[in-house]
This record gives sequence, structure tokens and C-alpha cells, in this order.
Amino acid sequence: MGATAGAAARDYFSLFNVEPSFTIDETVLEQVYHSLLSQFHPDRYAGKPQVEQRVAAQLCADINAGYRTLWARSPSTIFTAAQRRRSSAAEREGVGADFLMTQILLRERLESIARIGSGEPPSAGARCRRALWRES
Repeated sequence: MGATAGAAARDYFSLFNVEPSFTIDETVLEQVYHSLLSQFHPDRYAGKPQVEQRVAAQLCADINAGYRTLWARSPSTIFTAAQRRRSSAAEREGVGADFLMTQILLRERLESIARIGSGEPPSAGARCRRALWRES
């Protein structure tokens, strides 16, 4: 099992070689954690060059942060959701103009309903956008 310092190490699921999931096998997580620490603990690099000591220290910090994040249910859930959000096709492709226009019109209708309740007329911009949308 390999581990690297830097950006790749911050993908905690890859670092710990576990599938991204909202539930993680705590026994496996703990075993991998101890295995990684025994491989990359800074004390093992005490006689090595400074650069190797710094890499080991950073990697050890990433291992500890990853273990805390994946162990704790709430941060793990947040981390998993963020990972999935980054890789979702919808975010890569964006949303269409029709969807955005529908959202704008729905928001304006809600505002109009609130204005009617208060006795205010709908805004001129909202009336214009609705008219243009109906024409297209």
C-alpha cells in the first residue's frame, strides 16, 4: 500500500485505501491507520535527510487528519458529500438556461405572492421577464 504526501494524500479515502462511503468499517480503518503510521512515522526518518523527514512529518499529519475525519461520523459524512459533489456530472456540465429561467420565474412568483399579500404591485422587471419568457 503506497501513500504520498501532498494533494493526493488529502483524498483520505485513497490514502486509507477504502471506498468512499457514508459508513466505514472502523476495524479496517484502524488497521490501515496503524499500518500507515508504522510505515511513515517521523521517528523512523530521524537519521534520514531533512527533506525525507519533512515529507514523513507532513504525511503523518495527513494520516492523522484523515483518520480523525473518517472516524468521526459527521466530518466523514461531510467529506464524502464534498467528494461526490466534486465528481458529479451535473457540476461539470452546469445547468441549462431553461432551468435557470424557471428558477428565476418561480422566485419572482413567490415574491409577487408576498407583495400581493402586502398590497404592493409586481415589479416591472418581473413582468418584463415573464413576458419575454412566454414569447420564447
